[in-house]
Amino acid sequence: MHSKQCAEITEPAQEFFREGLKISSVQQMGLYQIIEKNPECTTRIVIEKYVQEDKNFDLTVRHVNRLRNLFSMPRFLASAN
Repeated sequence: MHSKQCAEITEPAQEFFREGLKISSVQQMGLYQIIEKNPECTTRIVIEKYVQEDKNFDLTVRHVNRLRNLFSMPRFLASAN
């Protein structure tokens, strides 16, 4: 499922995602897509949506918020639009 989503992300964007200690690049891409489609969602809802797709997800809100910051997609910017 995620490999199909990953194929939809452009080549330059894929270089942005790197393997981490807690989260793989594939998981980062999946989270990125969920956040991009639903920027107004809280981080807990983003995690719930991702867990529905990938059962092997044990990150905290803090981890996902750091990724949101890295992606330059904090929730407060979405609510300002």
